[in-house]
Amino acid sequence: MKEIARQCGVGFSTVQRALSDDPRVNAATRAHILDVSRNLGYNPAHHEAARRMALQRQGRRLLNHVVGLLMPSSFEEVSYFARLFQGLINVLAPRGYAVVTFSYSTSWHPVDSPLPSVFYRGEIDGLAAVGVPDDLLPLLTQLRKDPGFGDQRPIVSMINALPGVSTVTTDDLSGAYQATRHLLSLGHRHLLQLYQADFDKMSERLQGVRLALQEAGLAPERYLHLFDLNASPATQAWVDPAQLAHISRASTPPRSGNADAAHTLPAFFQANPNVTAILALNDARANQAWAILHQAGWRVPDDISLIGFDDVETSVTLDGQLGLTTVRLPLVEIGRSAATRLLTAIESPEYPVELVALPTELVIRQTTAPR
Repeated sequence: MKEIARQCGVGFSTVQRALSDDPRVNAATRAHILDVSRNLGYNPAHHEAARRMALQRQGRRLLNHVVGLLMPSSFEEVSYFARLFQGLINVLAPRGYAVVTFSYSTSWHPVDSPLPSVFYRGEIDGLAAVGVPDDLLPLLTQLRKDPGFGDQRPIVSMINALPGVSTVTTDDLSGAYQATRHLLSLGHRHLLQLYQADFDKMSERLQGVRLALQEAGLAPERYLHLFDLNASPATQAWVDPAQLAHISRASTPPRSGNADAAHTLPAFFQANPNVTAILALNDARANQAWAILHQAGWRVPDDISLIGFDDVETSVTLDGQLGLTTVRLPLVEIGRSAATRLLTAIESPEYPVELVALPTELVIRQTTAPR
């Protein structure tokens, strides 16, 4: 920088300001300084450690233009997570931000195996995260306590709300309400909700279903039936989208590990013939339910109507002839919105924590029909 100042015939502080886009430097001087710096091959990234030390001595904040991302394991293999990632990159890349990704498993714990050191070296400007609170909160607590990340760096969660963290999520109540209204319009009355008590959006979904039933004059305690996925070891495996990525594209269920599920779900419909429609937690679980019922002799939508959630795994037959009616989540837009809010918080530390719920949309295909 001293050499640039000498060749340009200006002071050292003027070079500093010009290279920092300081408006106090007039346009012609700044253009001349940038031209000389390029000719000299000046690149502050080559001396990042020294630059960081100098700024810290001055009490100034350094932006590295690097964002951290925490995602569940195998996120690159699952359409749901890949679309969130696509939305993030659509915003971050044009702004010159790199992304450092760490994918964690549900069995991983930060006490036993901390995050990679890059998260603790002061090189991450902010963090985006996807996951359930039980998995993410230990990670975020650890990061907040570490001086290399601390309390000042912003965090944005996608899908699931976390305490003290900005969140971009979806209006699942409205989505479940739309799905239920659609089934009621087709003459269905007794509905089966695939249920999971520890699913973060479960309460919101049930509110939407009950609201639609009540508006139709139907008592939810009579017309809404729950099928607990946690009640059976076989159906517990339905909850992981990574495990179901291949199942959802198969015309028949896997032969192993689902014997219990193959009996419990058909047994429910045998015992409750008045139930004629299923509301699933996501597309993959809808497709798994369809595969098991198909093997047991039920036809979709002739015997049972079926609605998924997410709009990422929409073909329920191997040849793609049967498309899944589902509630579409704006996953790419969630990623974009989260990235935009994260960058705003990075550049404006006073930016408030907020919760944003984006709208959902019912997409009607071939798995719903009149009762």
